[in-house]
Amino acid sequence: MHEAVGGALSLPVLALLGGALTLRRLNGFGWWAGLTLVLYLTQIALAAGDNPLSLSFHPLNGALLQTASLTLLAKVERRRAQPVFKEITQ
Repeated sequence: MHEAVGGALSLPVLALLGGALTLRRLNGFGWWAGLTLVLYLTQIALAAGDNPLSLSFHPLNGALLQTASLTLLAKVERRRAQPVFKEITQ
């Protein structure tokens, strides 16, 4: 079950990075989205390793991944909360 959920999470992570790199309004989130992708790929590599040392770093990397995701969420919500002013030209 853990593997299935971890694999399914690749879709939102890839969509997040793709959106941050292609949509103009998400320009400032590319770095955080890239970091989230790197941590996600590291998480998969740690889980796939047979070495007990790599498995011991799996929870630590999961915590880092969660922190990066929550930071990205906070940045998105802060941007959404800012008022949008449109200039009226005559």
